[in-house]
Amino acid sequence: MSTLSVDTIQGQTTAGTLKLPAGNIIQSQFGYITDNITINTSNTFTDIPSASITITPKFSNSKIIIETFHQVYLGNNVSANTWCSCTLRILRGSTVITAPDVNTTDYFAGSYGGDNYRQMVYNMLSRDDSPNTTSATTYKVQANFRHGHDSNASIMLNRYGRGMIKATEISV
Repeated sequence: MSTLSVDTIQGQTTAGTLKLPAGNIIQSQFGYITDNITINTSNTFTDIPSASITITPKFSNSKIIIETFHQVYLGNNVSANTWCSCTLRILRGSTVITAPDVNTTDYFAGSYGGDNYRQMVYNMLSRDDSPNTTSATTYKVQANFRHGHDSNASIMLNRYGRGMIKATEISV
């Protein structure tokens, strides 16, 4: 059995360039989503306020894992025998890295019910990404609302509970 004891590990040429074995966490950024939004326009992805995070990868070949958690309130004032749904997606800058199809059933959350049916859910969406850069990279979350047969329907995100977003750099 051997023991290695050190006070400091430093890269050979620069302190911030120590390469770790694959799968190790290099850094993590975290933020609460404290702003809420109500969406009542169907089939349009909308930015969720404060649901963005910036990370500056230390290595260009690192993986970035994005995790986001949201509280969604569905079905406000929905008529009988109709439905509404919320779909989320994650973007790196303006590039979509999760791509649910709004014309299918790739829903984050959905409800179907009678008059004034409401549903509140908490859910998580995550994705790994390879941005291939060491520049500051911003990730954000957008929501899409769809409904059937009731233009009074809407969705509310993070109104009755705050969400979170986290970016973690993983060595490859």
